[in-house]
Amino acid sequence: MSGLAFNSTSQELGFTVTGSSGTTGYVDVYIAKTHVDDIAKVKAYIDGNEANYAATQLSDSWLLHFTYQHSTHTVVISLGTATTQPDQNSIGNYWIYGLFVAIIVILAVSLGVVWKRRSRKS
Repeated sequence: MSGLAFNSTSQELGFTVTGSSGTTGYVDVYIAKTHVDDIAKVKAYIDGNEANYAATQLSDSWLLHFTYQHSTHTVVISLGTATTQPDQNSIGNYWIYGLFVAIIVILAVSLGVVWKRRSRKS
């Protein structure tokens, strides 16, 4: 995974994934319910094409999960249009939230790659 970025203005998380052709990759993203009240507004895209995802409701967040066939892809997750304009005090919270989401995505993708490599060795 590379090029991880969260745009607080457009409410989009983007990154690039790369893997060996012929293998399956997956994305798990946790999104705090304080940032997304309606999961139906969230859209996931792979190379500009909308991807179907499974959403699991947790106590304080949503878990989005989807798979794709490896090569190199650009993934964008749009959290939907912000309902209110953030004030100066909340901008720092978006940065922290973006960093949190980035860490979760990095861990999820890394674990997926390690798991795939181990399962091929078995």
